[in-house]
Amino acid sequence: MRKFFINRVILALTVVIVLAAVVTAAVALATDSNPFLEIFRPHKGDPNIVLVVNGELIRGEVIRQASQLGLLYGTVTPPDFEVRQLAPDEAKLIAVRAVLRSAAAYTEAKYRGIQVSIEEAQRITDYQRSLVEKAKTDPELSKTSQETLKAFKAMVKASGLSEEEWWKQQLEKTRQVTYETKLRHQVLGQLPSDATNMQPMEYWERFVDGLVAKAKIEVRDKTLKPLVDQALAKVRD
Repeated sequence: MRKFFINRVILALTVVIVLAAVVTAAVALATDSNPFLEIFRPHKGDPNIVLVVNGELIRGEVIRQASQLGLLYGTVTPPDFEVRQLAPDEAKLIAVRAVLRSAAAYTEAKYRGIQVSIEEAQRITDYQRSLVEKAKTDPELSKTSQETLKAFKAMVKASGLSEEEWWKQQLEKTRQVTYETKLRHQVLGQLPSDATNMQPMEYWERFVDGLVAKAKIEVRDKTLKPLVDQALAKVRD
């Protein structure tokens, strides 16, 4: 049976980021003329671009941050879901795999005409921030609050930004995650007849594997090529 690796950071951050997975949510937007997004959008001449997936430009810092979060949280694997710490190379491989999946899903959502407005993303981001602020002022510091704050501080530290700068950048990330979420809802709402015996999330994982397998990928940082090749080997078998 196929094993699905689940980054533990996703479990922690569902408290902070509604609708979302995390480590995957960092591919920059390539459309829209909103001047706010221009601050964060990578450009073709950006020397920090390490991957291009279906035309989407991905900075090296995205993979670096995802790797750091993987090292902090480790991973869990079924069936017992015990936490297992990751070696640096393994964390980087999981980060590369996650970014490829995120970019492939995002571009598919755009291709299908799925829409996410700036206002919609802003509402979700504001809600995320309210959860963090609530956790900060929780007088009993419940387990949920502890996990929320731990995850939030880890993400801010990995980004190298101040909290305020991180929240500004989060709008872009939230919007991309919402594209992916809407795509997932659309795909799972239209399951083909031959997939009715499959668990919905298993079908979604395989669907995204297919997107990655056929994606047009350019590796600009040659040190990432072995990792990209490993990630593609898993979905092209």
